[in-house]
Amino acid sequence: MRAALAAIPFVLTLAACATEVPLPAGVTEDEVGIFRAAVVEAGCDVTNDTQAAVVEERTGFDSGKLRQITEYTARRGELSDTGQGGFRLNVGTCAAA
Repeated sequence: MRAALAAIPFVLTLAACATEVPLPAGVTEDEVGIFRAAVVEAGCDVTNDTQAAVVEERTGFDSGKLRQITEYTARRGELSDTGQGGFRLNVGTCAAA
């Protein structure tokens, strides 16, 4: 899977400990929304390079920004580990999917 999204399973283990999670420096709420929409477009799961490429292409974010946003959303409890080395978005449209 793409490098920027590869650390997610580790971050997901930390998410259960999170309370109020501040937005990372240099990341806006709009950018987090763009990321969420890209994950929805990828099918709510990002478990392989093809799905990761969809997220990267749709957002246009560099790997550093993608890492910040995936870590942020994981710490907020918005992502769950798929057990396949990837994650599932579990809010919004994906919560019902």
